[in-house]
Amino acid sequence: MIMGVCWKNLPKTKISEYNHHGPHESQYLFGVFGIVDVFVSTCENPEPNMADNQELRIIRIGTLNIGAAAKERAKRILREWIMPLNLDVYVLTETSEGAGSQFLFAEFTAAGWSVRKRPLREGDRGVFIASRIMTSEFSQYPNSEYSNGRAVVVELETTPSVQLVGMYVPNRGNDFTKTQRKKDFMDTWMQFFQDRQVSHHHRIVLGDLNIVPKSQSPKFLPQDSFEYLWYDRLCGQVGLYDAALANRRSQHESTWVAHTGEGYTYDHILPSNNLKNRVIDFVYDHSTRAMGSITDHSALILTVQLDAVTRLKTHPLGVPSQGTLF
Repeated sequence: MIMGVCWKNLPKTKISEYNHHGPHESQYLFGVFGIVDVFVSTCENPEPNMADNQELRIIRIGTLNIGAAAKERAKRILREWIMPLNLDVYVLTETSEGAGSQFLFAEFTAAGWSVRKRPLREGDRGVFIASRIMTSEFSQYPNSEYSNGRAVVVELETTPSVQLVGMYVPNRGNDFTKTQRKKDFMDTWMQFFQDRQVSHHHRIVLGDLNIVPKSQSPKFLPQDSFEYLWYDRLCGQVGLYDAALANRRSQHESTWVAHTGEGYTYDHILPSNNLKNRVIDFVYDHSTRAMGSITDHSALILTVQLDAVTRLKTHPLGVPSQGTLF
């Protein structure tokens, strides 16, 4: 059963404490009745002190290329990055059908998160999105898409509604077939973004896009003109902007470094222009690829303030649920 809960009737507790720390009164409320699947973090008649209510409407979204992690490395990604950050949405790219990706998918699912992915071609890599905000299923995917699992679209149950498009764009190298695959993928999704029938007023495209901006002219892995053009069209015709360049002092940072030492900004978060006044913060997290790192890519994190957020009742990640203990 789904029940709406007015937060003003619950103790004033930070949402991070509500979801992930030890038992307290608000968790006891859910434990006693056992019927509340989601709650909406807004109230019709909020109390004068709006600090906590405002915090509940703030969501944090992160993306990380996990490099088709084997199970042991996937456990480290969960323990060392996912759990400490306590984000609301994780967009993981270069996932696979291997044991590591399956482990992470199972952990999020067991904890009550909404987890979305699409079938992969044999041996291919893709994306999955895990959200503790309620999501609705998306069905209007392009028919001519090269590889289904390389892009996942979800609609967040928020006000305003936000569409997330998690992507792992194919690489190419000097292989003609791979170059054509990348072109076909980009053309298909550019048409999707421009299609009025599936246009969305509030959209965030994010993930490993395998393209660098024009400010970078890599030598080890040169970028072709069609790749620069795709980035420019995303930040022009499609109505998105690069969150890394939100102010004059900000700039792109390397999210992957070749063995030559040359850095590349392959990973991006591109919100729609009408989300600009709602974006509170954007940061690169390079700790993920430091010495002894969990992957070879940096993570990106976006913080957005919305009017209302429908959150799922979730359990702490990495901890067996009560149902599995007996």
